[in-house]
Amino acid sequence: MRRQMVIALALGLIGLMVTAGPALAQKTEIRIGMTNSFSGPLAQSATKVWQGVLAWQLYQNAQGGIFVKDLGKKLPVKVIYYDDETNRQNLIRFYERLGATDNVDFFFGPFGSGQTHIVAAMSDKYKKLMIATTASAPIIFAQGNKYIIQAVMNTKEFGRPYLDMLAKVDPQHKRLAFVWEDHLFPKSVKEEIAPLAKEYGFQIVFDDKFPFGAKDITPLLTRLKQANPDHVYLLANIPGGILGLRQMSELKVNVRSVGLLDNGMVYYRDALGGPILDGVLGPVEWDISVRHNFNYGPNNDEFIRFHERAAKEIKFADPKYDNHTPAGFNSGLLLAKAIETAGTLQAEKVREVYCTMTVVTLVGPQAWYCDNGMMKEAARGGFPTIVTQWRRDGSTVTVWPVPPGDTRLLRVPKAQW
Repeated sequence: MRRQMVIALALGLIGLMVTAGPALAQKTEIRIGMTNSFSGPLAQSATKVWQGVLAWQLYQNAQGGIFVKDLGKKLPVKVIYYDDETNRQNLIRFYERLGATDNVDFFFGPFGSGQTHIVAAMSDKYKKLMIATTASAPIIFAQGNKYIIQAVMNTKEFGRPYLDMLAKVDPQHKRLAFVWEDHLFPKSVKEEIAPLAKEYGFQIVFDDKFPFGAKDITPLLTRLKQANPDHVYLLANIPGGILGLRQMSELKVNVRSVGLLDNGMVYYRDALGGPILDGVLGPVEWDISVRHNFNYGPNNDEFIRFHERAAKEIKFADPKYDNHTPAGFNSGLLLAKAIETAGTLQAEKVREVYCTMTVVTLVGPQAWYCDNGMMKEAARGGFPTIVTQWRRDGSTVTVWPVPPGDTRLLRVPKAQW
């Protein structure tokens, strides 16, 4: 009886090998699913990230794909995407389709913290690793999901360098105002850095929000002007940031400095022009002027070449790259590196790699906390944030930290409106 059981077990294992082996051998591509907001209030930022993802796809396939050791070959990557229209129902519906029908191997998250928060649980539901391309809010990684990895710095790390800089270069002027959009990303930044501002000795003389998608915030800005701050931290998505800066200039809310999230985005320059932007500061994830000692993927110039090639081949509606574009490109590099290191497409093993992996790409060094998948702080080997400042001609300069920035280029107080 025992011999028969052993023979039956052996035959069963051989059968599994016969059926599973060809399936693995026949795998021809690595499929990655995501949505993008081609329309709606987040479309400008989101589409730049999507462009970066497709530029990475072009770059990775130009290398022959990603080497998967347990298959003994390189596989090309294919990004499958849908337009979520910045709509909650679409997000849920499309990630369900990607996981259940399209049967992708991995997910890239949608744009931003608010949208990623909606679909983060899909990663665990389908046991498919999700690279959260631009999700910085800590709440996303506190839900207990095991298959999600952060690809940018958390909101506190993103928001703090502007305050770090002010505390060092303008220590006599401590009257600080927060103006923030009521949306998960800017709200999270504000909540994370307000206690830090107090630790640095800033006096918060104004702290108020405006609705997501607002068209007029002059009443709020009139009260802001009356509070007479030295510095204003304007925390918003791109449309809200454009609105805030335009109306601050119209009301002549002149202060020593204005901080702005995602400061270097070309949409600000296109919408406002150099004179309004002149002297505005803020944190960014990447700038063309900063050259990291990378050990994986292309350098800045090669990234731009692949983005330009992708823009021509895929016919991007707006072919300009932005400082969000490398975020999409970098997300692909992180996934490729993890797959190569794990030697498999098994989500659990690829996820485990992030517990010990450190990598330096064109956006800088990156490392992760194993328990929740969050990016470590810059001081612990995580994603660094830089501060840039606009010039009247529409260019930017990197001013903080030093290096790679140069505070000799810093202008405080900023130009008057």
